[in-house]
Amino acid sequence: THGNYTQRAKARTRYMQDTLGEKEFLTAFHSALQEALHSGENLTLIPEPISFTKHGDGT
Repeated sequence: THGNYTQRAKARTRYMQDTLGEKEFLTAFHSALQEALHSGENLTLIPEPISFTKHGDGT
């Protein structure tokens, strides 16, 4: 488990590299990625298109 449990503002993944260092962060990332890929869960994402109806006025 990774993260700062005493300061919630720093318990985000963007701070993990600062805490763990680049090499350990990459190791943790690849470990979590392999776990997700081997979970058997369907990880396919199909985003729905967003239609924009608002137009800027050029300012």
